[in-house]
Amino acid sequence: MQATVTAMLNIDGNCSSVTVPTSISSIYAIRTFRDTSKNSDFCVFYEKTSRQAFTSTKREYQKGWGIFVVPKTFRQVSRFIHLSAPHPKWDSGTPQQAAYLFANSGAKSLLVDGRHRWAITAPSACISVGNHSKTDPTHDNNEVFHSASQVIHNWQINAPNTCPVTGGCAFIQIHGKASNTCSGSGGTINSRIFVSCCSQPSLTCQHNHLHHYPLTFKHKNKSNGLAGSSTLYRTYSTSPANRLAYHLSQAFGAGSGGVNMPINDTVCDLAASTNVFGRIVNGVLNSPANHECTTAATDASALNKNRFVHAEQSPDMRALSPDSCLSTGCAGASRNINTNWPAWNTALKKAFAATCVGGVPADPSSLLVGNMIFFQHSGSKFMRAVLHKSYQSRDRAQKKDREITARKSYPLTPFDELTGIEDLGVSSERGPGWN
Repeated sequence: MQATVTAMLNIDGNCSSVTVPTSISSIYAIRTFRDTSKNSDFCVFYEKTSRQAFTSTKREYQKGWGIFVVPKTFRQVSRFIHLSAPHPKWDSGTPQQAAYLFANSGAKSLLVDGRHRWAITAPSACISVGNHSKTDPTHDNNEVFHSASQVIHNWQINAPNTCPVTGGCAFIQIHGKASNTCSGSGGTINSRIFVSCCSQPSLTCQHNHLHHYPLTFKHKNKSNGLAGSSTLYRTYSTSPANRLAYHLSQAFGAGSGGVNMPINDTVCDLAASTNVFGRIVNGVLNSPANHECTTAATDASALNKNRFVHAEQSPDMRALSPDSCLSTGCAGASRNINTNWPAWNTALKKAFAATCVGGVPADPSSLLVGNMIFFQHSGSKFMRAVLHKSYQSRDRAQKKDREITARKSYPLTPFDELTGIEDLGVSSERGPGWN
């Protein structure tokens, strides 16, 4: 599977140029999906197996290893940013939001996990601090989502001239939190969006780029991410998280009820220092085995590497409205996007300027890709196919060479519109949108 993800990142014009390995060909497939409203093609690596769900009349994926999407051509890419949603259903709306941002920003890839973070309730053997399960891919290094994230990272940092220290690439995880998370237990700020990257606390910080005036914050030493005390939060140009947080704050405000970072919310413990992929991006080696489980990133390890962005959001920033798909199936309809997402997308484009390096040809349509109303179009097949209704399901989670029976339900990003079958269908069916 890792080789397949790498091969997909190298696709330029032909999705069928990548062959699914025989070992997983009965489970996964690669198809080309065309959104005819915009003449845009995408290569989709997806699970094609399904079964009856235990807890509902819906269908479910058997494995829940997730979905990976790339533009069909290099010409469609204007920013080497990689978006992902690791917690479908638990962080409701985040798969849809990540997909919206992916298509409207000209990003390079989209990765969505395929099962609930509590599909298996047994604790993670990787991150023992806190309450994390085996199927939480941000805190367990055996999950397929984590492996795929590493492949994407390795591909990107080895791609010539596409990831300079200033500007360049980023790996952005879209998360969700409760509206009052971090506002209690001594907290004074209630963030709608809390942006961080990921290293251990160190010094006392003297500047806040969200407000652009000097502030001094004492950091309460929590096991969180790149804290307000980290020197890396002081450098706007070389930190993707800083740049994105600044432009988001221009759209949604800063401080209580707005956009914040650990530099000015020193109590919130959602700063991702135990995020295993974030640690790797920030310079922690994954060798010897499980090193990322036991070793936190630091200012030193993350220097010139801190391209990880962790965005926690309140429900109003990610909710889908109106949510008619669960009852209607969304056949022939288009779910409305969250009204905050266009401004989110504008901030994303401002934080990461369009580029034509790394083999991406100079093309006006590529540079203007962020202006497309791709997902607002009522006839957008891609939105209907990828972003509509969540299925309740339970899963058999394959952990390396063995299978473990899952204990919880999780949602799927369905492809029922593509296959033409209401309940995800079977691998032999081909419907509108497939080549």
